Amino acid sequence: MNQLETLKLEFRTPIIIGQGDGAVTYASVDLREPTAGELEQGQRADTPVGSVINLVAAIGKIPRLVAEKMCGRDINRASKYLSSFQDGHETAADGPN
Repeated sequence: MNQLETLKLEFRTPIIIGQGDGAVTYASVDLREPTAGELEQGQRADTPVGSVINLVAAIGKIPRLVAEKMCGRDINRASKYLSSFQDGHETAADGPN
């Protein structure tokens, strides 16, 4: 499987957190392969979507609220990318079984 090392996920619609002069706009998030600790953090959710939200926030270093406001198509794309690291058939460190 040929997968990207990183993914710059451009949001279909920018996400604005806050109001007025204090508002912060997020147009994208940078994702990569999750670490074991991040996978554990992702599991601390009640739903599969909550797990993806946790992972996107942790890996992308964005507030969880931003990840919560991602549109369905963006969160699905993030989910597919992040799950691709668990779907691969890696050879064991000491060779094939």
